[in-house]
Amino acid sequence: MAIFSIAIISCKKKDKNEEPTPTPTPVVKDFSYIKAGVKWIYNTTDTDPNYAGITIEQSYEIKTMDADGWCTVDWVISGHTQSLEWFADVSMFSNMANKASQMKFPLIKANPVLNDTYSMTFSTSTGNVTNSHKVVSLNESVTVTAGTYNNCIKIHETTSGDPVFYKDYWIDKTAGIVKTEGITQEDYPVIITEELKTKIMPINN
Repeated sequence: MAIFSIAIISCKKKDKNEEPTPTPTPVVKDFSYIKAGVKWIYNTTDTDPNYAGITIEQSYEIKTMDADGWCTVDWVISGHTQSLEWFADVSMFSNMANKASQMKFPLIKANPVLNDTYSMTFSTSTGNVTNSHKVVSLNESVTVTAGTYNNCIKIHETTSGDPVFYKDYWIDKTAGIVKTEGITQEDYPVIITEELKTKIMPINN
C-alpha cells in the first residue's frame, strides 16, 4: 500500500513504569486542538485493487509544545517512528515547519477566507519546488470512523514538483485534521485516504 506524506478520552490507571502524561500547554486561539499530549489515530486506505480491504494505522502525537508555539510530534506508521515539527500561533497552524530555520508553511490560517491561496518555495536536491494551499470550502461535512464533523474547512494542496499531486485536507475547528485524500505521480491513479479513527486527549486535559 502506498502512503504519502483527529473522539475518545483515554483514561486508565497509571502503571508505575509508565511515562507520565505531558502537562498540556495553554491552547492556541483558533487552534485549540494543538497542545501537548494530544494524539490522532488514522485509518489509511487506497484505491489499489491489490490492497482492497487492507487498512494501515498511523498516528500523530504532540510530545511537547513550547511557549512560542513550536511542537515536537511523533509520527508512527507500520511500527516506525519519525520525529516531526509543527507550529501554531494566533495566525496559523503549520504541519510543515522547522524551528531551526524558522520555516512555517501554513496549512490553515485563522479566520480562513474562501479561495485564499498561499504558497512557499522550498529548495531541494533537484531545484526549487513551490507548494500551494488553497481554501476551497468553509463548510464541508465529513463522516469518518471517529464521527461526523460539520463545517470543516477544506484545504487543497498542490506542488510544482509533481504534476498530478494533490492532497485535500478536511479540518475541524476543534478536532483538527479529520480526513485527507490525494494522489501522487508515483502512485497514480491510486487515491490515498486517511480518516480519523480516534483522537486521544491528555488525561489531565
